Amino acid sequence: MDLVLTAGLGYGPEQLRIFLTSLHQVAPEAVPVVLGGRALRARRSALRAFHPRTEVALVPDEGWRDFYTTRREWRLGPFKFSYRSLARQMRARASRRPLPPEGALPPNLTATLHICVARFLWYREQLRDAYPGAERVLLSDARDVCFQRNPWEGNAAGLLCGLENISYHEEPSNREWITTSYSPEELEPLLSLPIVCSGVVLGCRAEALTYLEGMEEEIRQCFADIGGQVGIDQGLHNRLLRRRHAGLATFEPVGGPVIANLSCVPDEDLRLDPESGVLGRDGEPVAIVHQYDRLPRLVDWVNRRWPPAG
Repeated sequence: MDLVLTAGLGYGPEQLRIFLTSLHQVAPEAVPVVLGGRALRARRSALRAFHPRTEVALVPDEGWRDFYTTRREWRLGPFKFSYRSLARQMRARASRRPLPPEGALPPNLTATLHICVARFLWYREQLRDAYPGAERVLLSDARDVCFQRNPWEGNAAGLLCGLENISYHEEPSNREWITTSYSPEELEPLLSLPIVCSGVVLGCRAEALTYLEGMEEEIRQCFADIGGQVGIDQGLHNRLLRRRHAGLATFEPVGGPVIANLSCVPDEDLRLDPESGVLGRDGEPVAIVHQYDRLPRLVDWVNRRWPPAG
C-alpha cells in the first residue's frame, strides 16, 4: 500500500482539492489520510470526490486555524490574537507543562504544540498502528502541493527529502528555529549547508518510522522551548537529519526529478512548460511540486490545470 499522510486542521475541502485531485490522477491506488477534526470528517464525501480513497483521521483540537496562514492576526470567536502574542502564551504554557521524556503524550497536543509540530506525532501513530500494511509513505503539506507524476515510481528504497534553494547563512528564520530549539553551537555546522525542507518526506515504511521516532525524540527534548511557534518543525527536522541521524535520508537539490521546493526560487528560474508543468534539470515533469503558491505564474498554471468543478 502507498500511504499519504497530511494535516488538514482548519481546512475545508477546497483547500485540499488540488492536492487530492492531482494525487488521484497520478496515484489512484494510494490512500490519502488527512488529519482533521469532526467538521472535516463530516465532509469526507466531498474529499472523496477528489480522491475516492481519502480517509480522515480524527485528531483533537478541531478549532485550530490553518497553520500556513500568512496573516499576522486573526479572529477566534469574539477574540482577536496576534501571532506573536499567541506564540508567547503557548511557549509559556509549554514551559509550565514539560513533556515527559517517555510515556503517554498529552491527549490534546495543540494546547501547547503548533500543528506543524504535533502532526509528526500523529503521523507516527497512524503509520505504526492504523496502517501496518503501508509499504511506501509520503508525509506532505497539502495546501501548496500538487502532483505531476507518481512520486514512488523509479525511486529506490530509503528516505528522500528536498533541499531549499538557500542556506542557513542566508535565511534568518531557519537560523532562529535552530537556536530557539537547541543552541547557537548546534547552528554553527549548518550555516553553509542548504536547508532541508520538512514539508515533503518520501520513503519506505522502515525508514519513515525511524524518521518519525526521531522527530518524536526531538520534540520531547525541545518541548519546553518550542511552544506554539509556526515553522519550528523545520529546525527539528534539519537537526535530526543533518546531525543526529545523518545518513538516514537522501537530499535532492532543487531541479531534481522528485521534489521541487519553490519557496526561494526566483520566478525567472522557474522552468514551466505550458503542457507538462514544472520541469526538472532533465527536462521531465517533477513528481511533487511544493510551495507553488509563492510564484504567481505557477499559481495561474495550477488553477488552469485543476480548476474547480463546475
